[in-house]
Amino acid sequence: MAWFDVLEQGVSGLLGRVHTQIRELQSATSQVFGFLLCDALASSASLAIALYYSWRLTLVLLATLPLSFLVLFLVTRHLEPAIQAQMAQLEMATKFTTASITAIDVVKVFNGLARELHYYRRALGLARRHYLIQARCNSAQVGYIAFWMIFMFVIGFWYGLVLVGDGLAPGHVITTFYSTLAAFQSVEALVPQWLVFSKGMSAGHFLSCLASRPESPKSHTADDQANGAIRLEHCVGDVQFTNVSFAYPSNPSAKVLSKSSFNFPAGQTTFIVGQSGSGKSTIGSLLVKFYRPSTGQILIDGLPLELLDDEWVRENITLIQQTSILFNDTLYNNVALGRRNPNTVTHEHVLEACQSALLQSTISGLPQGLDTQVGSRGLELSGGQKQRVALARARLRDPTVLILDEVTSGLDQVSRSLVMDAIREWRKDKTTVIITHDLSVLDPCRDFPSV
Repeated sequence: MAWFDVLEQGVSGLLGRVHTQIRELQSATSQVFGFLLCDALASSASLAIALYYSWRLTLVLLATLPLSFLVLFLVTRHLEPAIQAQMAQLEMATKFTTASITAIDVVKVFNGLARELHYYRRALGLARRHYLIQARCNSAQVGYIAFWMIFMFVIGFWYGLVLVGDGLAPGHVITTFYSTLAAFQSVEALVPQWLVFSKGMSAGHFLSCLASRPESPKSHTADDQANGAIRLEHCVGDVQFTNVSFAYPSNPSAKVLSKSSFNFPAGQTTFIVGQSGSGKSTIGSLLVKFYRPSTGQILIDGLPLELLDDEWVRENITLIQQTSILFNDTLYNNVALGRRNPNTVTHEHVLEACQSALLQSTISGLPQGLDTQVGSRGLELSGGQKQRVALARARLRDPTVLILDEVTSGLDQVSRSLVMDAIREWRKDKTTVIITHDLSVLDPCRDFPSV
């Protein structure tokens, strides 16, 4: 998660750039790459023929290479930075587009269309400026290559006459000259495609760096590194935080937790109560290994969390966040995701989980019941209904340790009370951590708050 947090243009910008870079890499490695191989072979064969018939004339013509390479280097030295800058601006434009379309209702409510269009046009304008730099580099490159060919005609015929005067056969001079010229024309034919090839190389470098990004370091012992991460046969559910400090990678100077210690006893329900921004939700993110604490230690059944297998941790510890994400699928499939293997879930299991989350009235009000499509991100459901779907997922999974982060914030007071009673009954004798800022959900006689 830390890697996603520090993306400058966000995930939407990254996805747009990856799509563009893959397309450019495909273009460079298909027809253009074939042209490169053919022209390279033709150039090598032509030079071999030229050297065979007159090595002196060939070397004179090749003597123009160092100067030409220097000129071409100076002409195209801004090409690679312009390509990278253009990709960055297109990534930013994609971010603006995605954000505006995703939150189009907010844009319209606050009359922000003109502002969003301004940002989008500015990003495209900067991308256009960098593309014009590429076009100028490519034009200068093509122009110089044309001048170089004409210059070779002049020097080639002049020195060819000198060699004929020294006794070299005119046919050898013509063969050598045109063979060398053919070698250079093979290179000239590739120049108009060089911009596509340069973009392909830049795209390949970007995708390679993306695919080979270093993973976060793991603090395994030698035995753990040899045998793999630890997977316990049984999870009791005892959770302990000891002097844990943490700051999000996007803002490392602001500590969210500072030397905090908690104990969530196995088989008990514990409430974490605090103001907004006090780091309550961070506790859940640390427990499911979305992030690693800066200092301190988190123990699960007496073992350090970092030594436990990630998959094992998420099989036994489930986090239900305040923002309930639903997929563009049926209500049934969205609830079935709670099971480790959704394909093994029966209709009765899903219906029972929905009933425990008080979704009966919601299901009866849908045109096709559980088989109703909920729309992209669950747009067909209200915020409270989506939170109940998340609770139904959790009920279906029934993990050893369950973390509920403000899961009743979208419910009315009566529904909230009913849901909390159902959670207490369901999670009896199981480790449950409920994060909230609403003291009304606590039962002084039964609940243990941690402030």
